[in-house]
Amino acid sequence: MPLKLITGSRLGRLRPRFPTSATTGPEAWPGWTGSYSQTIEGDDLIIHEGGTAENPRVISGIHMIGGTIHTAPGVQHLHIVGCWVQGWQPGLGGVNLSYGDNSDCQIRYCRISALSNDDNTPESYDNTRLNYGIRVFADDLLIERNEVFWVPDGIQIAGSRNIIRDNFVHDVTFWDDGQGGVGASPGGDHNNCLLHNGGTVTDLTITGNAFILNRRGAGMIQTGALSLQQSVEFPGQYERVEVSNNLIGGGGYAMYSGYEPGKEGNSPGTEFVVTNNRFLTTYFPGAGNFGPATAAQPWGVNGNLWQGNRWSGGLRDGQLVDAP
Repeated sequence: MPLKLITGSRLGRLRPRFPTSATTGPEAWPGWTGSYSQTIEGDDLIIHEGGTAENPRVISGIHMIGGTIHTAPGVQHLHIVGCWVQGWQPGLGGVNLSYGDNSDCQIRYCRISALSNDDNTPESYDNTRLNYGIRVFADDLLIERNEVFWVPDGIQIAGSRNIIRDNFVHDVTFWDDGQGGVGASPGGDHNNCLLHNGGTVTDLTITGNAFILNRRGAGMIQTGALSLQQSVEFPGQYERVEVSNNLIGGGGYAMYSGYEPGKEGNSPGTEFVVTNNRFLTTYFPGAGNFGPATAAQPWGVNGNLWQGNRWSGGLRDGQLVDAP
């Protein structure tokens, strides 16, 4: 069974405006009938045809056990809704929109995880695993009301004009590099609840999510709960980004704010707005091991704004978090 919040724990007393297991996943979907319409065990589901703007194709109510969901090149206007994916896929995710032309798609009310809680331990490692919950590389996507857990990286995105809204990502996994396998990094996994590696990114909205980088009740030092990063391989900048009303906690820094001048070729953002988020102190007093945020934009210029962000929990509960 999927993870449920433990009554009486700090995590179980999240303010109701943030998503939880009860408000995400298939059972929270308005179209939920009480059971899955199809179970696919051991095989991947590869989708070769999409729909149109007027008549999108809907894949719903499927329980994947051991396999994952992928789109073929050119698939657009696809809605994946109300599915439960329990899978193994080295280097890939439970739900994958792997091609840049997989645009105008939606992933909503899904639950995505490795096969069991035992997969969250080094002892369970068998040279393969589920690396990501959701992995997408296209534009004009809606990722909404999903629950993702028991993976090293919850949601990995690329592209522009994407909306990430009301998701619950928690209980990540970690393997060190000595255990090998696809995805293991020098020094161990670089864990993130949400990861964007940069490039030229426009019109990105991240709002109303709970990004909690924990593992079995402990804080994860690697890497960031909400990581908007930049890279040398794909330099660029973030333009017109909204990060608002999220619960963010855990990691080296809880948030990477989208400007890393040490990575050659990248530029600061414009209209990069971070407002009314809550930085969770359950695992580290500073939300992250080293503090609440890094990779700061030049706030106060070019429309970049850090405003109304507050601590959640601890002695500073409700107080403003200073801009990084």
